[in-house]
Amino acid sequence: MRFFFFIMILFATFSSSYSISDDPNKLSGTWQVDLRPSPDSEPYLKDFEITLADANSFNGKFYDTEFTGGRLNTSWSKTYFGFSTNDMSGIYFHSGYLDNDTLHGITYSEERSFTMPWVGVRKK
Repeated sequence: MRFFFFIMILFATFSSSYSISDDPNKLSGTWQVDLRPSPDSEPYLKDFEITLADANSFNGKFYDTEFTGGRLNTSWSKTYFGFSTNDMSGIYFHSGYLDNDTLHGITYSEERSFTMPWVGVRKK
């Protein structure tokens, strides 16, 4: 009996972890991301524009900065993405995933010594 429950738990874990992601075409469009620096700060809303280039890549604009070379990973249960931008203070690395109709992301800057989570919703 224990073996049966073990197999059922194992099946449930792996079947949900490795299922096909949502349609990556759902990423295309303009999203409004909240880039507030801390949880108790006022919302700081900026547009995130995504244009799919092909099945594994995208381009667009983030924080008023155009970028190219965005990459997608659709092999998991969610659509994951990553891209970089830069300005006078250095390179910013961004990554995240699409969960239903919400983007969950994180930005990292080595030069500015910070990492910041952010959330985005489709702009109406």
